[in-house]
Amino acid sequence: MADPAPNQASPPADPPSAAEANGNTAPAAPTAPATAALIPAWKAAAIRNQVEYYFSRRNLRKDTFLKKQINDHPDGFVKISLLVTFRRLEALSKDVAEVAEALR
Repeated sequence: MADPAPNQASPPADPPSAAEANGNTAPAAPTAPATAALIPAWKAAAIRNQVEYYFSRRNLRKDTFLKKQINDHPDGFVKISLLVTFRRLEALSKDVAEVAEALR
């Protein structure tokens, strides 16, 4: 197959983006979830530790309320909205989204 003739025009280029048109050629910075950046590492760790304690064998032996919540759900789930009402977790965060992010 022959190369295109030298006088043949190449296809038009894509129009520049708004950033390129303004002289900015740097790629856009990736964005992280807003809540992830707002939770300090120490707080996320404290939330995880507290929730892990709630579901530990040691705690579940004596925590009849939490055991009932687990047993009442067909898959054994407990809503985070319930967990944030527990005194020690509530002292760390009352925000369901923040607790969910810390548990990821």
